[in-house]
Amino acid sequence: MINDIGAHEDMLPTLLAAAGDATAKADLLKGRTIGGRNYKVHIDGYDLGPALRGQARGRARSSSTGRRRQRGPR
Repeated sequence: MINDIGAHEDMLPTLLAAAGDATAKADLLKGRTIGGRNYKVHIDGYDLGPALRGQARGRARSSSTGRRRQRGPR
């Protein structure tokens, strides 16, 4: 069970990597032709596949904003 924060923006890189296209995020940042049309966009998200498979230590991001949360006393 994973009880960490995930964001909708993480779904695109995660699903593309699961479908076999692990470089889509980097390719789209440089510029990639799809269906005869060129796309050059920044995809804001992380591939959560390793975390979902239990292969990653820690998180891809600290919170939904990418900043570390300050935790109070437990």
